[in-house]
Amino acid sequence: EQADEQLVLAEKALLKVRVTRFGEPVAGATVKLQQSSQDDFQLYGGFGETSAETDGDGWASLPPVDAGDYEVVARATPQSPPTTKEVHLGPGPRETALPLATGELSGVVIGPSGPVANARVHLAEGPQGEGTQQQGVVMMSVAFGGDGDDEPAIETVDFMPGQTTLNTANDGSFRFRDVPAGLWYVRVDAPGFSRKNSADVDLAEGARVDLGLIELSGAGVLRGKIIGLPEPDPDSFSMNLLRLQDEEGQQVKFQVVNKDGKYRFEDVKPGTYQLQIDAGGELRTSDPVTVTAGPPTEFDFQL
Repeated sequence: EQADEQLVLAEKALLKVRVTRFGEPVAGATVKLQQSSQDDFQLYGGFGETSAETDGDGWASLPPVDAGDYEVVARATPQSPPTTKEVHLGPGPRETALPLATGELSGVVIGPSGPVANARVHLAEGPQGEGTQQQGVVMMSVAFGGDGDDEPAIETVDFMPGQTTLNTANDGSFRFRDVPAGLWYVRVDAPGFSRKNSADVDLAEGARVDLGLIELSGAGVLRGKIIGLPEPDPDSFSMNLLRLQDEEGQQVKFQVVNKDGKYRFEDVKPGTYQLQIDAGGELRTSDPVTVTAGPPTEFDFQL
């Protein structure tokens, strides 16, 4: 029986695959082997798994299969986009390299006083503008600050598809890994700063793109309460529309105020503004209020 098994095994193809990312081995990646045609193929013994996981050096040893044409599919994590390579396998052992086709986006977020830590960076797919609300399905790596003068350590964090947001490290840096080729940009939000989008980036397969410095400008928060709102008429539909206007009277932001009268405008550029509200069919305008960057500016509007 052992001799028969050896004879059968000698006719099988034995494939080892090394998965790399930018020339470095990828540990824990999933590698699958599938036949190029729609026909089924037999593993040695007629059963078993068609996949394997890479070791610390990036190598994965796949089960024996019949000789023929196949596709090798590798993923850095189960949620990562796949990389595919066609191979022709003859009897006996064979080794092949499979560089991941996904790319990497990185950058540094800074403000007027230097790097901005813990800023929220969201990776978005497609060109900027109206109607581009798609979320990329990617994996991410987060740069965590080290101790003292140590360089920040890069640690890969697994995210479910669609969760394409991370925080910047202490030095303001961020990095997205295993990003599919395509058009991307990042949106940055941080308390005390205005929201900022990067330029659109056309990421090629297996490419690294450094977005460079993303500079944020200071922004404030205006919050308070509208005092003296009229009681709503139960027999008619009405709403209290609150507008934030700049010194030229141009509308900057608006929101609908609930019956409790509380309001909050975020990401407000420092400057002088007025509140205007249509309450009970009458238009009211507040005194000027100056908003500064940093802690929220409190302002109650007495009607």
